[in-house]
Amino acid sequence: MIRKAVKADEEDLRRLCTAVNEEDYVLDLLSLWVEEGSLCVYESEGTTVGMIRCTSSRDNQGHLGAVRVHPQYRRQGIATELTEYCISQCQTPLVRLAVVDNEASENLVRKMGFIHVGTFTPLTCTLLDVSPVPYRAITGKEALSVLGKSRMFKEHASVISTSFMFYTPTEELLNLLFAATSKDQERLILVDFAVEEALGVASQIAYCDCDAQLVRAALCESKKRGMKEVWAIIPKEDALVALLKTLGFQGRGKTIKVFERHTE
Repeated sequence: MIRKAVKADEEDLRRLCTAVNEEDYVLDLLSLWVEEGSLCVYESEGTTVGMIRCTSSRDNQGHLGAVRVHPQYRRQGIATELTEYCISQCQTPLVRLAVVDNEASENLVRKMGFIHVGTFTPLTCTLLDVSPVPYRAITGKEALSVLGKSRMFKEHASVISTSFMFYTPTEELLNLLFAATSKDQERLILVDFAVEEALGVASQIAYCDCDAQLVRAALCESKKRGMKEVWAIIPKEDALVALLKTLGFQGRGKTIKVFERHTE
């Protein structure tokens, strides 16, 4: 049986997530997600053996994430049932999800009609001493104009992310981010200071062209706003990843593949 998670499910959900991964990042977010009503659980004979998060992305499309199935109940179609149930609940023309280094999950979502549209990678930088650098902050309208000319942006489905939730940016949505551009206005960086999963201690580079000065500007602005870390979820392009690593970012080479499915 699939149903909405309620407060009384939290202990069972924690056991489920711990059985999958003792260091699962969602453990810090379960209470919030249950309270907002975005989690669904799968019960088998009264036992919670699966869960999924179903919510709206910033561009008001369906977003599915945090799919967890207890190891003892895998290969029984539970993930498929959870996914299809949530798609039916979304009632949006487009549904997205992201898969991190999981070939079995990739194969499953492809069979369900999802199409791979972009490949990204996560990096993290701990903020220590950051020297101030000059930069030119810009509006959402200006940022959208620069994005519209970006080969990299277009090749990765014209989406950016807040954590593992991807969305198509608009002028209004970009106004919610910190945006800075190079002197020639050809290169851009976008930084998100409202990433839910960061719990107020980290910012996230949501888009970044290959420009060291712009990355330093993002670090400087993040330090100024009291962040302890800067995350980056960027297109998995070798030159860009190499640049961020020279500036103190670290990563384990993980691959985030974004999938979309049109529902109408």
